[in-house]
Amino acid sequence: DEYELSELSPLHMAWARRRLTRSGSGLAVTIQDISERKEAEKELQRLATKDMLTGLYNRHWLMEYLPKAIQRAKTTKQMLALLFIDLDGFKNVNDSQGHIAGDQLLKSVASRLLSVLRPSDNVVRLGGDEFLVVLEPVERESQPTRVAERIGDAFQQPFWWEGQKHQIGASIGISLYPLDGDTTEILLKNADIAM
Repeated sequence: DEYELSELSPLHMAWARRRLTRSGSGLAVTIQDISERKEAEKELQRLATKDMLTGLYNRHWLMEYLPKAIQRAKTTKQMLALLFIDLDGFKNVNDSQGHIAGDQLLKSVASRLLSVLRPSDNVVRLGGDEFLVVLEPVERESQPTRVAERIGDAFQQPFWWEGQKHQIGASIGISLYPLDGDTTEILLKNADIAM
């Protein structure tokens, strides 16, 4: 059996495996420190669900998360929204300034997106210059539009890289559960079409 130990454990290990074996008329207990392995598993899970460049969630995470979020919304009779975001002008920066500038710009975009959202909302980098925001929960149908406007306003401010100003816009498409679909695939497709 594997157990997560409390911080007060006198064994000074976070995780342990306990094995009980009959030994003659008694019982032998062996304890193995598996903290390092558990930490490595945790790191692999993090790497599998995070975008390496921006630190945002990635598509793999989204495909695991979104069906559960839809089920939660269905159970609680609430709405959720997807905002599909494509950067306008990113290719020009990447082509003219190089990939290092493009990577820095993507990191700045990630920070700016996070700065205008609630802690309960999630930002996903789908790949390239495409992002997705999951708004959960949504109280009113007008809420996603207001969030999209906040994102648009945030992109009115220029991005700076090595003393150069870059103006990047954002095209945003919105899909709302349950009005625009009730599955991951349909909601993603409709947000992309709306964008």
